[in-house]
Formats: sequence, C-alpha cells, structure tokens
Amino acid sequence: MPTITCESTSGVIQATGTSFLGVRRGFTVSLTVDLTDDLDLIGVYRFSTQNRIYRTFYCFDVSGISSAPASATLDLDLQSGAASGDFILVKGNQPNSSTSNLVTTDYLSGIAGVTKGNAASDWNGVTTDYSSVFTATSSGALQVTLNSTALNDIASDNFLNVVILNSTYDHRNVDLPSGNQTNLFARVLGLADGTASNRPQLNYTVASSGYANNVNGVASANIGSVIGVATANIDKISGV
Repeated sequence: MPTITCESTSGVIQATGTSFLGVRRGFTVSLTVDLTDDLDLIGVYRFSTQNRIYRTFYCFDVSGISSAPASATLDLDLQSGAASGDFILVKGNQPNSSTSNLVTTDYLSGIAGVTKGNAASDWNGVTTDYSSVFTATSSGALQVTLNSTALNDIASDNFLNVVILNSTYDHRNVDLPSGNQTNLFARVLGLADGTASNRPQLNYTVASSGYANNVNGVASANIGSVIGVATANIDKISGV
C-alpha cells in the first residue's frame, strides 16, 4: 500500500475569542497559524470566557497518481490528552503546494465552499466532504476512510488538501453547551515532527486494471491468472 506523507506546509489555524459562534465565523477574533509544533490540536474548546477552534489543514502531493485509487485512508497518530467529540474531513484550498504556507485568511477561505457570506451557516452541503463523521479516541493510531469524492480528487489534482473540523459544533454550526468544554479536541502527532514517518499520512490502494469480467461464472477479482497470464495483463479473452 503506497504512502504519502503530508507536506511541511501543513498546519493548524487557531481562532480565539469570547463568542464561540463569532470564533467560528472568524469575526473579531485572534487568529494564529501554527506550522512549527510537532504536536497539534484539532477540535473546539471553551474555558471561562475563552473560546477556541482549531482547524487542521493537510496537504499531500498526489501529482504522481493519475487514476482514482481503489481505497485510501488518512492515518493519524493521536497522543494522550483530552479527546472527545466527532470530526469530519472536508476538501481544502490551502496549502496548495509544497511552497505555499497557510495564512490567517485561510481559516475561512482555505476550506472549499466556505466564504464570508456563508460563514455563519450550517456547512452541511456547503463543504465538499471527504469522509463520514468519525470519533477520535484519546490516543493511538486512527485511520479515517476517504470517500469516492476524495479518491477522484486524488487522481485529478496535483495536491490533495484535507481539512479536519469538529463535526457537531464547527461544521454544523452548533453553539457549545454552557460551561467549560475542555475535552472536545484531540492531539495529533507530527505536522512538523522531525521524523517524517510520524506525520499524518495518506495511504492508498492502487485500483486493479486489466480484464474485469467474469470467466465461466467466476468473478475476475477471484482470478489471479488465465493460462499463466496475470489478469492485470489481460484486456480480452478470445477477442472479447
């Protein structure tokens, strides 16, 4: 299974303010871009009057892939610490190359489909989703399955941009419950980790090619070869 490590331009944009919904829209808040830590946060947070949203932007160089993979996963290494809630992967616009770092305006414009005009809306149907909603555990390996939209973009785009959002409160525009909420985020190892293999990775399975029809009622997926010829090298049988 081939592996692609995220580009070093990947990172986290953190928004901080007194209003959670204001923080979500990126209005009258403090925005910080983090490209240097080897341990980063995803999700949402509230303590006292401080509200934060962490949006993580990953970039993968997929320029060498010309056909949609059969399957692919985003592989993360979650570290111990507060982790709860649900998350979703959506399509991003930034960073769009290995030399273009994130900037604070990417907090909104770096998410495909999101604008200042719809920043206060529910983003269901606004964003291009790359996964189903998933739950992060407190620590350990996490594999998130990419959907067919992401697989097709892997084949058609030079760079695959993936943004992780908290699903309920950030993506779907729900205000945080009252009181402190200090466990609705996860710690991800490796955005700028010195060891490249520790960084988030895109793992994919190359789609099979060649003859793709049944032979004598047997599915091609269950046929390794025909008269010693691998099915991947067979376009036709008896001219058909």
